[in-house]
Amino acid sequence: MPIAPRIIVEVFRDPNFNGKKVTIVESVSDTNLIGCNDMISSIKIYRGPGFDAAPNFKAIFYEHANYTGRRIVLSPGYYPNIHEVPYNFGDIISSIQFAPSLVVTGPDYGVVPLIIELYQDRDLQGIKGVVLKDISNTRDIGLDRSISSIKLIRGPNFPPTGCKVVFFEQPNFEGAGFTMSLGRLEFQKYILDLHSHPQRFGDIISSVKITPTGIFNVLVVVGDTRTVEPAILSGFTNVEGNTFRFRTVTINPNPSNYGDSANAINLGSLDLSDYDIIWFTWNGPGHDKEYFLETTEASVRDFVTAGGTLWASAMDDNINANGTWRGNWLPVETHSIRVVGSEDANVTITPAGQASGLFSWPNKIDPNVLITDDHWVTDDPIYRILGTRRAVIRVLVVVGDTRTLEHEIIRTNTVLSGNNFAFDVVMVNPNPDNFGDPNAIKLSSIDFTQYDVIWFTWNAPGHDREYFIADADVLIKNFVARGGVVWASAMDDNILEGRGWRGTWMPIDVNPIRVVKSKDTGILITAYGNTSGLFSAPNRINVESIATDHHWVTADKAYQRFAIRRDNNDAVGIQLRWGAGYYVSFAVDTRDAERSEAASPLIQNALNYVASLVKLRGEYVSFQLKWGRGHYVTFALDTRDPARGQVAKPLLQNALCYLAGLAWQTSPRQLHGLRRQVMTHSIEY
Repeated sequence: MPIAPRIIVEVFRDPNFNGKKVTIVESVSDTNLIGCNDMISSIKIYRGPGFDAAPNFKAIFYEHANYTGRRIVLSPGYYPNIHEVPYNFGDIISSIQFAPSLVVTGPDYGVVPLIIELYQDRDLQGIKGVVLKDISNTRDIGLDRSISSIKLIRGPNFPPTGCKVVFFEQPNFEGAGFTMSLGRLEFQKYILDLHSHPQRFGDIISSVKITPTGIFNVLVVVGDTRTVEPAILSGFTNVEGNTFRFRTVTINPNPSNYGDSANAINLGSLDLSDYDIIWFTWNGPGHDKEYFLETTEASVRDFVTAGGTLWASAMDDNINANGTWRGNWLPVETHSIRVVGSEDANVTITPAGQASGLFSWPNKIDPNVLITDDHWVTDDPIYRILGTRRAVIRVLVVVGDTRTLEHEIIRTNTVLSGNNFAFDVVMVNPNPDNFGDPNAIKLSSIDFTQYDVIWFTWNAPGHDREYFIADADVLIKNFVARGGVVWASAMDDNILEGRGWRGTWMPIDVNPIRVVKSKDTGILITAYGNTSGLFSAPNRINVESIATDHHWVTADKAYQRFAIRRDNNDAVGIQLRWGAGYYVSFAVDTRDAERSEAASPLIQNALNYVASLVKLRGEYVSFQLKWGRGHYVTFALDTRDPARGQVAKPLLQNALCYLAGLAWQTSPRQLHGLRRQVMTHSIEY
C-alpha cells in the first residue's frame, strides 16, 4: 500500500453514493477481492496526499479482471451514476488500476451519425428515449413495444451519402421492419403518429438499427484456392445502400498446397491503409504446415490498431511444422487464443451474437445449416463471444415434494431457444408421510461438478419441519461460488421445528434473506425484471396467471428483484451474484397439475434465462475483439466447395453489412471522409 496515495477512490454499490462503500488507495486486479465485483454504480475520486507528485494519475476502471476489456478513465471528481450516458459502465467493473494517463476523462463514445428520439406518445410527447447506436431490444431503454412517434436528427458525424434507420417489430433486428432515411441534404425527419402511419408500427418497435452508408474498400485474402468466398463476395458490390469495392489476392504460392504460383503475392507488398476491411477467406492465413503471413503479421495488427476491420473465416489448425496453429496477426501474446481441429458442429448463437445483428440482418441465419470447420479455444474474457459449438447445459433437478409436476415439465425442454439441455432428476425427501419417496438419495452424494445448473422445484429444500438438504449446504454454496447457477421455485417457510425457514444453502450470513408465509397475490414486475428477459423470452408472461407461494423478505440490496408483491413490495423474484455464479428464484407454486401447467411458459423462460448465466466453456465458432481502434471478427465458416459456399452465402452478406457498420466508425479512410454540413429544414415522413 502506498505511503502517500496519489488518488483515493470510494466506490458505491448503488447510484448517488448509496449502499455498500469500499475505499481504494491502490490498484485492484480483481474486484472480487474487495467484495464489489460487477456491482459498482457510483464513484468518488479524491486527490490524495501524493497527488501533486503525479498530477496525471487517474483511476482506470476495467470491464474484466487483470485490467482487460473495455475501460473508462476518470479524473478526481464525483460520478453519481455510471450506468448513464456517457459512461454506461454500471455493474460491470472487475478491476481498477491507478496509473498516469493523458486519456480524456470518460470513454470515447465513437462517431454519432444520427440522433434518434423515440417517444411513448403521439406528436413527440411522453417518455423519450434517445438512441445513438443500435438498440437490440427497446426494453433496455424502457420503451418495450411502446413507441408512438419518432424524430431523426442529423448527427455530428453524418455520412456524406446519408443514413438509414431500420425499425424492427422483434428484438435482435428480427421480424417485419420499416426504414426511414435521412438524405445528405436533410437535417431532420419525423413521424408524429406511428399508429396511423401506413406502416402501422405504433407500439410495435422492439429493436433499432442505424445503417450509415458508404463506399468500402475490401481486401479479400486467399490462402487456399478451393474456397468459393471470393466468387460469392463479388456479387455483393451493393448491399443495403453500401458500395463494396473488392480486390482479391492470393498469398500462397505453392500449387501442391492449393496455392497459385503464377499470381501469388506477399501481403506485405500492399499498402493496407488503402482498405477499410481485410477479409481472410477459409484457410487464408495458412494450411498443412505452411504459414502464409510470416512477414506480414505486424502490418496486419497495425492495420487493426489504426482502426481497420478484419474478418476471418475458418482456418487450419495445422500451420506450423509441428502441426500446431499460429496466429500472431492476432494479439495472442497478450490475449491467448488458439485454433483446434474439429469437424462440423451445431452452433449456439450467444446473447451477444443475437444482439449484434450479425445473424439476423439483412438475412435471418439458421446457424445449423452452415458448415463449420476448426474452431477457437480461449478462456480470455476480452473476446466477445458471438457463437459457440453447441454445448449441452447439464441441469440437476431436485424434488422434495412429490406433488409438484415441475420436473416433468422441465424434462420436455431438451432443446429450447438454441440451447441443448440434459436433465437428471433426484428425490431428496425420504419421508412418504411428508410427500417424499422412500428411494430418495442424499444430495451430497451427487458430484455437482458434473452440472451447470441446480434446479430446486417447489418445496425442494424442505417442508413441514423437515429440511432435506442439510448434508449439501456447503457443497451448494461452493457450486455457485465456482460459477454454477441455482434456480429455486417457491419453498416452504416452515422447515425447522419452531424456527421457521432455513436457507443455509445460500450465503444468508453475508446477505441476509428469509422466506415468509403468504398466499398468492398480485405481482408487479420491476424494471430489472423487465430488462432481464425472464418474463419475455421466449414467452411473454402474464404473471397474474401464475400461482405464487411463500415469498422472500430482505433489506439487502445485493439481491436484485425481478418482481414484487403489490400489497407490500416484498420480493417474489430475486437474483444474487455469489462468487462466479448466481442464485435465481421466483416464488412459483407448482403443487398440482393445474398450477404446473400454468407455470410452464415461465419454466421455459427460466431455463432460457439461467442458460444465459451459465459460464461458457471456451470452445467457440465466432468472436469479436476490439483492438486499438479497430476490430477482429470471426466465424469458423467452411467454404471449400460450391455446396458449402451456397449455404454460407446469406451469412457472408450479413458479415459484409456488419463489418461496414464497424469500419464506418473506425476506419481512417471513412473518418477522413466524414464532413459536417448544417441543414435547416425538416420533413414529416
